[in-house]
Amino acid sequence: MKLLLIAGHGGNPFDPGATGNGVREADLTRDFANHLVLVCREFGIDIDLYDTTKNMVQTYKNGGSFPFQNYELCLEIHFNASASAATGKDGVVKGTMFYIHESAAEKTRKLGKKILCDLIELGSVQAWDGLVLTNVQYKGGLLVQNRCCSAGCEHLLMEICFITDADDLEWYQKNRDLIVNKVACDLASYAGITVPDNSQKAIYTGMVCNVPVNDCLNVRTLPQNNAPILSSWGSLSNGNIVDVLEDGEWKKIRIAGKYIGYVYGKYIANVSSGQYLAKVVNVPKEDKLNVRIYPRDDADILKDWPYLSNGNVVEVLGEVGNGWDYIRIGGTSQGYVYGKTYLQKI
Repeated sequence: MKLLLIAGHGGNPFDPGATGNGVREADLTRDFANHLVLVCREFGIDIDLYDTTKNMVQTYKNGGSFPFQNYELCLEIHFNASASAATGKDGVVKGTMFYIHESAAEKTRKLGKKILCDLIELGSVQAWDGLVLTNVQYKGGLLVQNRCCSAGCEHLLMEICFITDADDLEWYQKNRDLIVNKVACDLASYAGITVPDNSQKAIYTGMVCNVPVNDCLNVRTLPQNNAPILSSWGSLSNGNIVDVLEDGEWKKIRIAGKYIGYVYGKYIANVSSGQYLAKVVNVPKEDKLNVRIYPRDDADILKDWPYLSNGNVVEVLGEVGNGWDYIRIGGTSQGYVYGKTYLQKI
């Protein structure tokens, strides 16, 4: 069985898709699809990812074609949008849904329902009817879905969440790796592949901290100093985010939604909620404080909130060590700043 994954929008000229809360749908679909295809292949799924520099809609509108007949199922990734953006948080998510073709097989409908149920377990909700017949919403259906189904390939279009809603976006950003793993597991089941059960619920989100400079935190197979190091993901660095499954002197953790091992507890901080508020200080006049994706001076700048200025207030989720702090900005964006110099606790 061969599957196909499409990241919606993008292409040239660039189609951003929906926009809201400082992000673009095309960027999120590609990020999600790139992670999903890797996990699927690790599970043994025969899956292709459509060229992420292209847009399948543009391919057909420009007179091109695609061999959908070579695949049994195509999963197309999208993010939803409301007519108006909700930049303020109200504690309510709008949820997840799918568009299915009227000819969709029962197996495909069951896959959509299973993914939906799994994402609800992670904190989403059912948007609209959950599985929506495309031709009910869009007269004549959707171009790519129609071409796919006419070639005998099943098609499922997934709207992961509403990026125009701040609560939805925060839910997605916190749970992306878990969502990737759930979808990959469900695709494996669809393809008749059994994968290890990593369904144990996390008790909180943890962050690696206090590891000495130029060192790393060993992840072990058992909660013992002399236990073998985990072969699949044997080390972590300051700032890495994990799921904590069991607390104590040794913590049982899950990495990237999949790999399970043990680390010594003093190196993991609970960052599920803010520890305290802080304001930005000491930034030179006419300058900005960089917000980075990892706690390093050479790390990339956070795309959705790259800079801060004196007086800006942030939530400190955890102190990484070596002067770095893990922060949340505006209730949604999370990154790292050198807090030792530039943050003052309120």
